Amino acid sequence: MNSSRIEQAVEMFNKGFSCSQSIVSTYGPHVGLSGQDALKVSSAFGAGMGRLQETCGALTGAFMVVGCRHGMTEPGDSEAKETTYALVQLIAERFRQEHGAATCRDLVRCDLRTAEGSEEYRSSGRKAEVCIPCVRTAARLLEEFVVRG
Repeated sequence: MNSSRIEQAVEMFNKGFSCSQSIVSTYGPHVGLSGQDALKVSSAFGAGMGRLQETCGALTGAFMVVGCRHGMTEPGDSEAKETTYALVQLIAERFRQEHGAATCRDLVRCDLRTAEGSEEYRSSGRKAEVCIPCVRTAARLLEEFVVRG
């Protein structure tokens, strides 16, 4: 397991990139994405997809990396599709086991679409208590099941 990549993802998050960007920009180059493309393609997925607070952005970032490594590129390649879906399900289940939820809404427990919710997030320490551990978990799961080495 490459702990420096895990910490690189956390560092990207701490620099102000979204949770999804932090994961995809760290792991994208290992699965064929340029750093610039990784940042762009994942930019809409932070805070549970554009602050909709659906599936955690770190988790969707991990799913994008899975797709880049194993995704179907030819019609009828059911093996690639099944491998991709199986890894997504495995990573999501492990993430849920560790954090008790997979949606941003359930994880951060405030409405990031409102000024009040955003202020609560900033002042409550949820970035350090919730989001950084989620980024770290998504990165570790990619190390464990996708990137290896």
